[in-house]
Amino acid sequence: MSGKTEIVNQLESRAIKLLSSGLSAAKVAEALGVDSSRISQLLDQAEFKEQLANEKFSLLNRHNEADAKLDSLEDRVRDRLEQTVDMIFDPMKLTRIFQVVNAAKRRGMAVVGDGFSNSTVVSLTIPQRVVNNFVVNSNNQVIQAGGEDLITIQPHRIQEMIHERDQEKLKEGVRKLTHRSEPE
Repeated sequence: MSGKTEIVNQLESRAIKLLSSGLSAAKVAEALGVDSSRISQLLDQAEFKEQLANEKFSLLNRHNEADAKLDSLEDRVRDRLEQTVDMIFDPMKLTRIFQVVNAAKRRGMAVVGDGFSNSTVVSLTIPQRVVNNFVVNSNNQVIQAGGEDLITIQPHRIQEMIHERDQEKLKEGVRKLTHRSEPE
């Protein structure tokens, strides 16, 4: 395996661990020292999404097991408190134990969610003369700005488009060179 592949796999593995723990894509990017667009690209990959879902499922199972143990401990303390409340002179000790166990953080629900929705919605108030330059569709999505059509492109498609554009430029350059070298 090449060194670059190992680095990429290590980055992906770390991203999966951090995303599955509930951190936002922006925080994960910052922690890993990469641009947030790199995390977005990873989240666009089906295999990465599947690995992330598996890690979140595993983490949720571990948290649920820990929660079940805390629930069991809480039940035992409560039962003991019920049995001994009439016999002990210092029920505060058992009460305090109950309070501590009862207040223990349940973590199982902390991982539930898609892991991709840690985004902030921002409302903007735009002057009417600027708004008039935008065309929106029935879903209130901007589809045209300043007379130019807007399209949504997935990260992997951008790379394909750049490659296609470069190929066209190369063909055009060859045509120009061929045209110049032709005798008049």
